[in-house]
Amino acid sequence: MKELSIEEKAKAYDEAFRIAQELYSSPNSSNIGKGYVCTIFPELHKSEDERIRKEIIAFLKENLETGRADETWSLSGLKRWIAWLEKQDEQKFTDKVKPKFHEGEWLCENEPNNYARFIQILETVNVQGKERYRISRDIHNDEDIIEFDFVEKYYHKFDIKDAKDGDVLQLGVVTAIFKEHISNVNCKCHCSVYNGEFEIPSQDDDDNSYGCHDATPATKEQRDTLIKAMYDAGYIFDFEKKELKKIEQKPAEWSEEDERMLESIISDFAAGHKSSIGQDKWLKSLKPQNHWKPTKEQMGALNYVVNLMASSESPKENDYYYNVFKDLRNQLKKLREE
Repeated sequence: MKELSIEEKAKAYDEAFRIAQELYSSPNSSNIGKGYVCTIFPELHKSEDERIRKEIIAFLKENLETGRADETWSLSGLKRWIAWLEKQDEQKFTDKVKPKFHEGEWLCENEPNNYARFIQILETVNVQGKERYRISRDIHNDEDIIEFDFVEKYYHKFDIKDAKDGDVLQLGVVTAIFKEHISNVNCKCHCSVYNGEFEIPSQDDDDNSYGCHDATPATKEQRDTLIKAMYDAGYIFDFEKKELKKIEQKPAEWSEEDERMLESIISDFAAGHKSSIGQDKWLKSLKPQNHWKPTKEQMGALNYVVNLMASSESPKENDYYYNVFKDLRNQLKKLREE
């Protein structure tokens, strides 16, 4: 059977509803038949409400005009009832429809519709006598008020089976990027955050799966929390390629403070002083740069310092700084030869 587009489905629905209206309004239709039609199209109850309202008004007017008012129905009472019924906005009766979806529920699009993949029902509101949904769109963090018909034609209640690779879901107290289904109650995820802790589960072990029986799409706030925790851990997620990537760390620029620290270390070495705790921490913070190699001039200067220290009268095997410089020279020499 050919898959219908959204527009074709909408036209087919409208045509079916038109036929149902004719059957419902036909004097030959039985109450049972009308009941079946209303079960398929609850909207038909709207016209029934309005029909009853008008019949009540007609009945009261007839009693008022014929003077058939007794002790129970006074003339003044009839007038008040008629006036109240006639003032009621007809829309309140014709458009009052029981909503299919309820507050707090998450919905998923039936097929791509360029509006939103997921929406959440916030509440039902009455706008100019017509009942509508107030909704929130998943990653847009904005609200909208739209008609029942649009939502109920193009959306259905979210189920974990709707989840696709790359969807950001809320799995109870865990926010995660969905990867694939394992079962109706378990799934694999690219990464997750719980209580501020970012986690990358092993993809080779089903024991690292997540429970998803109560899964819903994540709100924008939950999604932002996951993205921030991911970034702080040094990762980003490519939603187009469905890949978790390590952020390439750019080397920090050399600052004036770095220059002052280096000069103090050289000065202390030259004076035979031991490095301070602050100097040790600074040295440990330096990142190795595999693309760098010492120049001939640098190696020459280092050899000069080592030879100068070797020619001094202090015993070399116990000289801490001599051994440090000697080891540094040997390591740089190897790096130079690569």
